[in-house]
Amino acid sequence: MSAFNSVIVPWKSSITSKEYKLKVQFKYGDVWQSVYQIGETLRWGGNDIGHPRTRRVVVDGCLEGEPAIPDIPEDFEIYIVENKIDRVIPATGDYNFVDADDTFIVLEE
Repeated sequence: MSAFNSVIVPWKSSITSKEYKLKVQFKYGDVWQSVYQIGETLRWGGNDIGHPRTRRVVVDGCLEGEPAIPDIPEDFEIYIVENKIDRVIPATGDYNFVDADDTFIVLEE
């Protein structure tokens, strides 16, 4: 299995009304098991995937482990703006990561 990073994502269940902290895996930046919070700046200079000077990128993300309850999604989109994790949302289907050349799609150079 290759290396990845993770981001902690707050999630409020519509079923239980409980707050969860999801761990979403992604491959962008210095990919070396780093764990980020939304708003943090990505680290670079090692096992790099992507480029630190790209302005806006959407990255394919997947839930670590099995969902604890049915309303927790397994696939996510991670938006990186000027090298910071801007937001993480459930996958919309707007981006085709299967046919993309990598695990990310550049939105703005």
